[in-house]
Amino acid sequence: MRTFFHLLVGLCVFVSAGNAALTCSSSAVLAQVNAEGLTERMGDILLTCSGGTAGETVTGNLTLFQSVSITNRTGEDGRTDVALSVDNGSAPPPPPVFATALSASQVAFIGLSFRLSATGGATLRITNLRGAAAQQPVTVSIAGPMAISYTTLNVGLPTRGLLSSSSSATIYCVGSPAASSPNVSAFFAAGTSFHSTRFTEGWAGAFQKRTTGTDSGTRVMARYSGLPPGARLFVPDYIAGSNATQPTSGGDLGVVAQSGGIYTGGSGALLLALVRLTDANGAGGVVTGPAPPPGVTATLDSASEVILPNGSGVVVYEVLESNSAQQESAQFPAFLVYTPAGGGGSTAQARQEVSFAPVSTTAVGNASAPIPRFAFVAPPSDCSVLRDCDASYFPRLAVNSPPLNFTAPAGSAFQFQEIGVHNEGGGILNWTIAVNYRNGSGWVVVDPASGRNNTAIRVNVFPEKLAPGIYEADLIVDAGPVAGSNTARIRLEVTQFVPPPPLPPAIRSAVNAATFQAGPLAPGSIVTLFGARFTGRDLSVTFDGFPARVFFSKEDQINLLVPAELTGRTAAQVIVKAGGLASAPLSVTLAAIAPGIFATLNQDYSLNSENNAATVGTVIQVFATGLPAALPATILARVHDRAPATPLYAGPAPGFDGVQQVNVWIPDDLPAMTTDVRVCAYPPERPSEPTCSPPSRITLR
Repeated sequence: MRTFFHLLVGLCVFVSAGNAALTCSSSAVLAQVNAEGLTERMGDILLTCSGGTAGETVTGNLTLFQSVSITNRTGEDGRTDVALSVDNGSAPPPPPVFATALSASQVAFIGLSFRLSATGGATLRITNLRGAAAQQPVTVSIAGPMAISYTTLNVGLPTRGLLSSSSSATIYCVGSPAASSPNVSAFFAAGTSFHSTRFTEGWAGAFQKRTTGTDSGTRVMARYSGLPPGARLFVPDYIAGSNATQPTSGGDLGVVAQSGGIYTGGSGALLLALVRLTDANGAGGVVTGPAPPPGVTATLDSASEVILPNGSGVVVYEVLESNSAQQESAQFPAFLVYTPAGGGGSTAQARQEVSFAPVSTTAVGNASAPIPRFAFVAPPSDCSVLRDCDASYFPRLAVNSPPLNFTAPAGSAFQFQEIGVHNEGGGILNWTIAVNYRNGSGWVVVDPASGRNNTAIRVNVFPEKLAPGIYEADLIVDAGPVAGSNTARIRLEVTQFVPPPPLPPAIRSAVNAATFQAGPLAPGSIVTLFGARFTGRDLSVTFDGFPARVFFSKEDQINLLVPAELTGRTAAQVIVKAGGLASAPLSVTLAAIAPGIFATLNQDYSLNSENNAATVGTVIQVFATGLPAALPATILARVHDRAPATPLYAGPAPGFDGVQQVNVWIPDDLPAMTTDVRVCAYPPERPSEPTCSPPSRITLR
């Protein structure tokens, strides 16, 4: 996508004398720049001023606002290398002045002073303004207190500057012999395995040699990773471009002849040189050597080994010569010398990434950061520019597939079919799969969803959560713009599902609602049933046919009041009904007394806890269930290790069916501690055998 860089220019100028109005018209050169660039040089800006007082001096500040980051070199004092020169017809013209950085996107020529010509005019030219072209979009206008023509200044046209293709995205590390000498021709003669990389300008002039104000010419970097231990990589020292006397080539990407290249000095054709000892981002280093002198034709055959710590390395080439009037291309073979362990085959697969260099994330002015520098952006294919996307040396996708038609009842398990992905071209085919749903979603799963070359693909459909109907989706196998893509239609017919008969409720256990502990249940007490499917219309619970009062219910739990009509019985059958279905009966044991404590309140009705202790010598209120409500019995309470005491009150808790309240005095000689409280009952027939609740924790102070 092409987007203009725009510039907002604010001009604050004060004329020293005179009544004439100085008026400036603005214009700019539209420079084509690399969209990947972080320090691209924008077009020159011109302010043509007239109408002022002849010979008068104009002073003030001229401020530039750029809607992308300004990335010129900036010193510690804020001075940049953005230059402004003034032409008022005098000879010699005054020296240029340099702007000061005010913010990431603003610089100013502070204290600017220049004299108008004898006709009351002057021409101001601003040069070397750099910006981070990767930051888009941009807005532009010109504003200032003196009369300036209000026009939009387009100073840069960002265009992708690097395109690339390779013989494969993956480097397969197979056994490969070394050469007798580190020369390109010797590697070809020895049959050393190689991987070819091609790169092309996105626009004529994107590849530039080093100029004043830059640290290097345009650099192209190839990053290698995943190379196995023992592997050695060699690359040519020079690359002759597509318009050279003989281009450098491995013979597999459109240039048939295998050659290290032949280059004639002064021809202006594309030539790049290997840069040794760069950092991991492609900065610094030492360029192999200069271009041949004009008129000298050189055979390019030497090669150098790439340092590969931990199987990774960086190869950087710098442009020495180029022709800005042509869209140029170049390619190089990378030779892999490798002997697999044990002499057998290898499954090691290395990868290569291509980009401009140096790579950086610094999009601000910096005194030491290299110029140029670039954001890491993977380049698109160059085959459409070079018109060889259909060439046999590139991979070509083919998909073998049966009709992907499925039929399944709603709610049933998954089904699958297989398709085959094949490479019918050269190189390595890398592919990915996506699913585009025409209706429904999530009912297709593909395994694997990506791969290389020839692979069987399993297409799974899941009708489990789909309503009856016809569902369709497109299975898209994409191998990139060169190898192509393929689309297969998936059709799933989900038929009506006849559900199995519903399951009845099921009771797992019946426990004291206060303690959740198993044991006898007391008539008139609160009990909890645990189980399944306790929902549905007309929920009810019976004990030997007597209905129980239900307080609370959910899918797996019911809280209820045991019918008082069971008094005197020792066992009962519990049945739950819901939705017209009845559970299997659960046998429970009954007892006249089966106490359990819900909670204990202090005398002030607050809940007793470790952080809210009861004061000794006061009364606590114990709320329980399972104490006799209708039969005569003696109810006692026991605090800590003291003998059971007669409560101050023992009887129904007001307003809570099935809950009893026992108020007991805490002996005032007990220490502060956390201890237990129990409630007990002595039935008349067993006055010496009390039935007590499980202990409940209380805290004293």
